[in-house]
Amino acid sequence: SWVVEHHKKNLILELERPKKASSILDNIKIPRKVKLGDAEKTSIKTGSNSQEDRRFRINLAELQRMYMRKLQSKLIKHTVDMRYTLKETEDWEETLRQYIKASKDYDYMTACSTRERDPFLASGEYWIDHAVLLDAIASVGQDFISFPFETIRSTDSWRDKKDNSGISEARNQGNRKLASKSFRKRLWIAVLGGAFLLGPMWLMVLHHTLYTALVSTTVAVALFGLLMAWRLERDTDVLASTAAYAAVLVVFVGLDTQGS
Repeated sequence: SWVVEHHKKNLILELERPKKASSILDNIKIPRKVKLGDAEKTSIKTGSNSQEDRRFRINLAELQRMYMRKLQSKLIKHTVDMRYTLKETEDWEETLRQYIKASKDYDYMTACSTRERDPFLASGEYWIDHAVLLDAIASVGQDFISFPFETIRSTDSWRDKKDNSGISEARNQGNRKLASKSFRKRLWIAVLGGAFLLGPMWLMVLHHTLYTALVSTTVAVALFGLLMAWRLERDTDVLASTAAYAAVLVVFVGLDTQGS
């Protein structure tokens, strides 16, 4: 259908091989027959690069976008029919409820993309995902590989058969990783905040001139404002944090000019 035609290029993407392989097995070509589960499947052939290992990524969130597009098309048809006939069409309320729920579900999928591993991506970077993808591709047939695929850069190393990572971490292990990640994030924020405060202060003390104080304050406030605009979402938060930081540096400038 036209919906599949419209979304097909984002359903399956081919991964570029990372510059540094995770193990020597990543550089070994797949044999003519690979065993997946209990059955032997034909390995991937790619024209001149016959039997070369290729890995793919399936974006399950794209299926939700397809579902939303179908519901939107139905709602458009409902709206046009009602405007033309001046009568309510059947089940337009249910279609609208489904579309609202689908939009909320997609927002949840978008939020999951910030996790350490996105549960709505089946990526060939992980061995189990790679094996399942190979099994599915082999069941379709060799012609599948001749289709054009968009390529994207791998975000992780390609794992070998020793990899047994699941879709998500076990709860205890995931909580420990989350706590460690949160601590590292807070630590970097503390270091960065200290650098933004102590850097201009040291510069004003070592170079005791009004010109140095004004230039260092201007540059520091500008960089801090750019950082806040990048990390914060609300405009008022960006303005408030930048103004507070500028106020602290103005105190340094005032003390520096009084000392001069």
